[in-house]
Amino acid sequence: MNQRQKRIAKLIENGIESDTVDFKQQYYHEAKKSEFIKDIISFANASSREDKYIIFGVSDVTREIVGITEKDIPDISDLNQLIRTYCDPFIEIDIEQFDIETKRVGAAIVKSSNIQKPYVVAKDYSFKDKICLHAGDIYIRKSANNFRALRSDIEEIYKTRFYVDILSLNNKIEIGIVDISRVKQVFARIPISFVNNTDNSFVFSKVTVKWMYSDSKIGSSVLYIDDNKTQFRQAPTLIEKSPFMLPAKSQAEKTLFLKVSDSFCEVIRERTNMHQELKVEVVLYDACNTEYKTSFVVDTVLWE
Repeated sequence: MNQRQKRIAKLIENGIESDTVDFKQQYYHEAKKSEFIKDIISFANASSREDKYIIFGVSDVTREIVGITEKDIPDISDLNQLIRTYCDPFIEIDIEQFDIETKRVGAAIVKSSNIQKPYVVAKDYSFKDKICLHAGDIYIRKSANNFRALRSDIEEIYKTRFYVDILSLNNKIEIGIVDISRVKQVFARIPISFVNNTDNSFVFSKVTVKWMYSDSKIGSSVLYIDDNKTQFRQAPTLIEKSPFMLPAKSQAEKTLFLKVSDSFCEVIRERTNMHQELKVEVVLYDACNTEYKTSFVVDTVLWE
């Protein structure tokens, strides 16, 4: 089981539907394709900045694993074509299938990288001459239900859209040797995407990271924001001495560099071997000490 599959298994164990999780006993049959489109749009428009999971093969009443067959979920290319046709803008999803105690479960994951809200129904969707979805409709997920968006919902979507988004790249961290001016040290590297949809530039002078397990929390300070390299001829500039600037209407993919001790690495290894979920919270502070946060569950720890 990979880390994402472990995450899905944990969500099934918890059995709680929310604005990031929905359970389906089976995949959408032909008459329910409109529900797939509606669910994908609703999750993409939800306020939560995490991956969202539509999990198949689990009773939406008892939460018992009932299973699906491997061919129940269409190929990702077919789903992407459906999304391109009926969702505007395009919504990125992933598909996972795996077995839990001999029963197959699957999930459609609406990725946190979908930030071009609001997502709308691109064209009418009909089944047997009946229009199920109308072009221009906007749906949103609240708690465990989908709703047609109200004016207040759309206003809230635009408030969050014209903001600074900080997103993990592929929900992974990398731990290994980094060579800086021929001095080798162990660093944790967290690839991050920065998106500034506002008309203002932002300058970040401090970044902290919290490594969170269910029973503990470890805080770390970020030393550098730079390209994702493992060798530097000269030391990158410390963020406290040369703050990171994010210009207006811009995007950037950078890596956060944090020094980590042998004991810290051992904790990560032990907890990973025990299949414990690791959540990472990144907090950036601008010149006015305003906080900008993001958090994600780690799917992959790469040891180098």
